[in-house]
Amino acid sequence: MTGALVRIERDGRWQNIEIDQLTDAELERFLAGQDVVSLPRWTRLLARWIRNHVQEEPAAGGEEIP
Repeated sequence: MTGALVRIERDGRWQNIEIDQLTDAELERFLAGQDVVSLPRWTRLLARWIRNHVQEEPAAGGEEIP
């Protein structure tokens, strides 16, 4: 869990959802609505979280993970 909440409409009502719990479509919709100041901030936050919490493992068969 990132601890970063975003406001997103889900199931017909607005909710505060952790960014890592968004569906791909919700994440795309959320990021598409960000301005030139906010988008780099979100990118840094997510990159730092990945760097600090995800252990690097080679993909099966040497394939790149999409």
